[in-house]
Amino acid sequence: MYLPFEDDLFDELIDEFARSAPAIRRAVPYRPRRIRRDEFDFMEDEFELLDEFDLMDEFEFGSPGQRPRPVRANFVSCNRPNAAIRAITGPDPVGVIQAANTRAIALLDGAINELTAERNRVVRAGAAPASVRVGIRGALERRFRMNALDRRIWTGTGARSVLILIRRLRGARQILADGWMRYICLGLPTIDFTLGGIRCRSDPNDGCVGDTVAAACGGASQIVLCRPFWRGLSNSVQNRDFQASTLLHEALHIYFGFIQDTGIFANAHCYEQFVLDVHGLPAQAGFEAACA
Repeated sequence: MYLPFEDDLFDELIDEFARSAPAIRRAVPYRPRRIRRDEFDFMEDEFELLDEFDLMDEFEFGSPGQRPRPVRANFVSCNRPNAAIRAITGPDPVGVIQAANTRAIALLDGAINELTAERNRVVRAGAAPASVRVGIRGALERRFRMNALDRRIWTGTGARSVLILIRRLRGARQILADGWMRYICLGLPTIDFTLGGIRCRSDPNDGCVGDTVAAACGGASQIVLCRPFWRGLSNSVQNRDFQASTLLHEALHIYFGFIQDTGIFANAHCYEQFVLDVHGLPAQAGFEAACA
């Protein structure tokens, strides 16, 4: 079953903002350096532009062509780990986070570039949607219930269009690539911090407990990592793609401005799994049904 296509970008933005306001999170998509009320006003006139992708210049580090900044060691809470922390994170936690961040950006770049190329073929060269790579069509249908054979999802700029997906993936890249992300290496059972005037607080004993891998709050450029980010159930070191998809997932939460998922087009699991699909990688174990 496909969700209906809508060709109204402004309605999409208003709807997205309205869904994005849990008590401890801000309802405005943002760049971590600052949050402005008019940050995304330029999007309202997008449909008037001859080339929609001119607006992507607004995301300096959202472009796959922009070299990302490195993770800042002084933005990582365990940049000088003691013995107890090293036993979990390994001797170089900053290096692990940097490697995961680099991989996450590479995964995003691959998905952004392929979606953009396929969209350009349809929009500019008049290619038939049926000519789009089968893996891309399948991922769009599986993760977003988009009818990939409907030309309008490729040419449109509205709520359920490929352009919206590209923008959101670029938003996640912006957050990971601009060098402003902070990391708490081992979060507490109850997460409670304030950053940039934004308070991020979990329910009591509902933070880094059990199999929780990581957490983030919209509007706060900080990711709280939990033990499972570093170690699996058998205490084995987690693989790079697992860690990368975790950072990608949390960046999407931050971009959307909320943590709790409501609907396919505001569900970080769907975007994460779409990116993994594009690269032929499996969804994280235990989260296969999270995008439904």
